Amino acid sequence: MNSLEYLKEEMRTKLDHIVSIKQLQHVYKKHVNISTEDLRNRILYENKRYASTFIGEEKDILSMIKKLILEDPYIAEDLRGMVLSDDPDPIFLQGELSHNVKGIWYGSNRKERQWIYGPVECNEFIICFGKQENGGKGWDIKSAYPVPKNYYPVLITSI
Repeated sequence: MNSLEYLKEEMRTKLDHIVSIKQLQHVYKKHVNISTEDLRNRILYENKRYASTFIGEEKDILSMIKKLILEDPYIAEDLRGMVLSDDPDPIFLQGELSHNVKGIWYGSNRKERQWIYGPVECNEFIICFGKQENGGKGWDIKSAYPVPKNYYPVLITSI
């Protein structure tokens, strides 16, 4: 087995251990079937520029996230590079929502901290990966959230 195959197998094994979206705690608490009121409140009271939620069955949302990761031909190498690097920056992966998962997004104006954009229907989503905390040598899924088309991770890291 070459090193790329090993990295991909290591990634598959890690994903196989995620059997519930609840294991992705931030994703589950902040981005899965969240009410409109709670999305707006995140913007108003948590000092967020944007807030979004997946709408659908939890198993379908998790399946969609895993599928995007497993189908990307470069993510295993990118994650390994991130883990070995001194750079603390996260890695982002963007894909299309599946047919049975919807996404809703709200945005704010920066000065007055009001939600003023939304609800906007999303057709894409982003997965944010980061290094493991507390000295871990691996990677974790830090967040996953729907975005409107043509929004890029560098613009929405505050979700």
